[in-house]
Amino acid sequence: MSGSYTNEDYVPSFEELKVPELPISSSTLRTASLYMGKYCDEQCKEFMLCNEELKDPIRCLNEGKEVTRCGYEFLKKVRLNCREEFNNYHSCLDLHGGKSMHFRNCRDSQQPLDDCLFRTMNLERPESGYFVQRRFHSSTRPPPPDLRRKYERLPPMADLAEMPKEQKPYPCDC
Repeated sequence: MSGSYTNEDYVPSFEELKVPELPISSSTLRTASLYMGKYCDEQCKEFMLCNEELKDPIRCLNEGKEVTRCGYEFLKKVRLNCREEFNNYHSCLDLHGGKSMHFRNCRDSQQPLDDCLFRTMNLERPESGYFVQRRFHSSTRPPPPDLRRKYERLPPMADLAEMPKEQKPYPCDC
């Protein structure tokens, strides 16, 4: 996508751009992050694939909305099934996690949340390094258009055995 727009370019309306945001604090998001990332893994990968392939955020609005919808769904299920365990873990991270909200300071309150999410949602906490591993994703979207530059094929090289005799580069009368 070029840096300037023309009248032919599609620009979404404000209604198309409007998506309800998750009304949560950073410590709540940090508490849910690993579990939500795994729960919404397919939606996140589809969104990232769209952004990488199309290089146009406007064309990936629906995939982004789907990530937000999945986040809402996850938090509703947690509130319904594991509210107490989640709140205990959240309080620990908020109070004892330090400025970076380190998980290591709250392992005792993390385990009951792990157990509850596994028991009620069949969701395991991802192992360390899960989100940086190469993971494959099958997409239902059509492949992106081929945006590579098309080059003309060069004519075949002359046969070197039949090269003309050497000529002077500049004809002169000297």
